[in-house]
Amino acid sequence: MKEISLQGGLEAIMFKYDPVGINFGTNTDEYHPEVVDILTYLNTSPCIDVHAFTIWLYELLIYYFDEDLLDTLDSHIPLAEDLLNCYKGYKTP
Repeated sequence: MKEISLQGGLEAIMFKYDPVGINFGTNTDEYHPEVVDILTYLNTSPCIDVHAFTIWLYELLIYYFDEDLLDTLDSHIPLAEDLLNCYKGYKTP
C-alpha cells in the first residue's frame, strides 16, 4: 500500500512541475509511465545524488517526449530534488 502512495506522490510532483507542458488540470495520470521508470531506477540504484538523478531524469524525459519540449538540464534540478525527497521520505523507516 505504501508503494502505491509513493507512486501517487511522485506522479503528483511530476504533474505539479509539468516538465513538458501536458498538465491540463484533469489528466493527473499523464506522467504514470515515467514514474514507473523513476521508481524502478530509484529502487535499483544503490546511491543516488541529485546531480546524477537530474541527468538521468532529463534523459528519461527526452526518451519519452522530445528535447525541444524541455527546458535546460539545470532547470530540472528542483523537480529532481522534490522527487528524491518524496522517495526518501517514503523509504525512511
